[in-house]
Amino acid sequence: MDIRPWEAWLRRLAQKAGKEHLLEAPPIEVAEDATRDVERDREERYAAFVAGLPELYRGMTFGTLTDITGGFTAPESIARMWADTYPDVPAGLFLYSKERGTGKTHIAIAIGHILASRGFSVGVIDVVALLSRIRNGFEDKHPSVDVERIPSGRDVLILDDLGAEKQSAWVSEQLYLLINTAISHRVDLIVTSNSTFKELGERMDDRVVSRIIGCTDLVLFNGVPDFRLEQHKRRRAV
Repeated sequence: MDIRPWEAWLRRLAQKAGKEHLLEAPPIEVAEDATRDVERDREERYAAFVAGLPELYRGMTFGTLTDITGGFTAPESIARMWADTYPDVPAGLFLYSKERGTGKTHIAIAIGHILASRGFSVGVIDVVALLSRIRNGFEDKHPSVDVERIPSGRDVLILDDLGAEKQSAWVSEQLYLLINTAISHRVDLIVTSNSTFKELGERMDDRVVSRIIGCTDLVLFNGVPDFRLEQHKRRRAV
């Protein structure tokens, strides 16, 4: 049997360690069982991702986006490439547009669909809703959100609509804990916002903004047509 040099070297090391049996290929039935387990896990993660989305978000894929816009814009192309090459990416994404309705949320969720369908664990957080829950719990003196547990077990966390409202010091601290915990656990962030980094710094703890700048690449939506207006036109044309 023809054995390449590196294979012979590996076999010698295994023999010395008494582990040569580990180099043998597993029985076919074992390999098939492992493949089925991986496929089942992938399907379960995708189902969990879709089930956790609001009904409106479940159809937010790159396919439906292209149907509306007629083709990929620059931000869409960047996002699709990021999704296709994940996890071999240098950082997360910060999807920014001064205007609303440019499709940032749609693109973020579309990325989530791709990653979840490949078996990655993706979480989606509506930042405004989360901060409202935190604030209400604080006022009632019964905090109901443990933000440090949110990133647990995730590969990617989507933070939608960051900076939409001004936070109190305590709520801002909770947001910092969420983001810092995600980064500490090597969870990649996808953030959508209509606020610049400077504007975010005026609304929340500077540490939050610093963490986001350090772990995401900026994707500008300047010049992108109003996505919601295009949807409206299509509905009127039917």
